[in-house]
Amino acid sequence: EAEWEYAARGGTETPYFFTGNPKDFSDQGFWRKFFDAKTDSISSFVIYAKNSKNRTQEPGEVKANPFGLKNMLGNVM
Repeated sequence: EAEWEYAARGGTETPYFFTGNPKDFSDQGFWRKFFDAKTDSISSFVIYAKNSKNRTQEPGEVKANPFGLKNMLGNVM
């Protein structure tokens, strides 16, 4: 698991290799009932419920992390 996390983070020390506050990415919680999750920064790197068209997508649909790896997060239905 530690090796996968290291690869998924692209060698960074942050929870994700892209910018943004992870709490803002979720549509869970009180404030998300009124405001949408801030997903601009993740949509180009991760396939998830809101940008998946309700199915898995080809790995080429997203940008690579700093290690050149794609689809290390999301894309599971």
